[in-house]
Amino acid sequence: MKSIQQPTRRLARLLVLIAALGTGAVQAGELYLFGDSLTDSGNDAIALGGGDPNQIITNYYVPSAPYGSGTFSNGEVWVSHVAARLRQSDAALPSLLGGDDFAFGGARAAVDGSVPSAMTQRGMYLARGNRV
Repeated sequence: MKSIQQPTRRLARLLVLIAALGTGAVQAGELYLFGDSLTDSGNDAIALGGGDPNQIITNYYVPSAPYGSGTFSNGEVWVSHVAARLRQSDAALPSLLGGDDFAFGGARAAVDGSVPSAMTQRGMYLARGNRV
């Protein structure tokens, strides 16, 4: 019986936390973001200097540069929604504009390519005087 109660309690705690986040009853601390195109809120577009928006030809189109929105999405990326829910909207601003989203579309884990890797993103974060 113990094995059934343990997951049930964990699920109940998780549901309470989700409900609290939904109502704004829980306030998050600092929010820093690292990653690739799924998290990039505009760093690639800023680094590339804008340019013409990509034309979406088919449903199978994979962009090589950010869309006209400045992201690799046809709207805001998920971090914008999560940051707003946590009342940390400034965290979703690109780090190249002074925000806390250090992600770059096309980033790799440890090897720099044409964009900073996750390790380099961490270095950019630390260069601001932040601590891990």
